[in-house]
Amino acid sequence: TGAPSSMDRDDEPCSESNYDEFIYKMIYGNVDTVQIGMLCDTGAAGREECDAGRAAFEAINNKNDGIFDDVLTSTKLEVTVASFDGNNCGLGASAREAWRTDLAAANPVAVVGPGGTTCVKSV
Repeated sequence: TGAPSSMDRDDEPCSESNYDEFIYKMIYGNVDTVQIGMLCDTGAAGREECDAGRAAFEAINNKNDGIFDDVLTSTKLEVTVASFDGNNCGLGASAREAWRTDLAAANPVAVVGPGGTTCVKSV
C-alpha cells in the first residue's frame, strides 16, 4: 500500500492538507522562511534539472496540492537561482562566480544544483 512497515494500520492517516494551518501561520507571522540557493547550468540538460528543482520547491511550498503537503508544514522555502555556464571553470559565468555574485548575498542555508561536474565540484 506504500505505507511504511512500521505504520500501525489503525493509526489516523496524515491530514489531507496543511493549507489552512499554513495560511493561518502566514497571516500571523509564524511561518519559518528558509533561504535556499539553486545553481543552474545554462546547458540544455542543466535547464531540465533546474526546472525539476523549481517544480520540487513549488510543490513543497504549495500546501494545497496534495504533493508534499506534510513536508515542512510551517516553512516556506525562498529559492535564489544562480545560472552559470557549465563549460566555464574560470572567471565569468562559472559556477564559482555565480556563487559569489548571486548566492552569497542571499546567504542560503543550503544550495542544490546540477549533477556533479568538475566545475561545480570546485565550488
